[in-house]
Amino acid sequence: MTAQSDPVQYTGEQYDWIGTAVDRIEDGRTETVLTGPAGSGKSTCLAAILDAVPDRHIVGLSPTGKAAARATELSGITFSTIHRALFRQVIDGKD
Repeated sequence: MTAQSDPVQYTGEQYDWIGTAVDRIEDGRTETVLTGPAGSGKSTCLAAILDAVPDRHIVGLSPTGKAAARATELSGITFSTIHRALFRQVIDGKD
């Protein structure tokens, strides 16, 4: 994860996103989706979520290769495109 020199100041909406995602993960839900337009703070929220649940196995999926590369760069988790992950399941014989 990338170290930041200044403490992050979350907006109310970002704070809600982070809390909801962490609650879902801690409750054992297997999928959590983080969406938003460019510049809305998805990467910032992702970093906070990962910091809050460091011992969880996280599979990162993104809609595009560019988004996957950016998320991988910021989080240290290898992200894949959704299509690539689905294709792997078909090849591996998992429906």
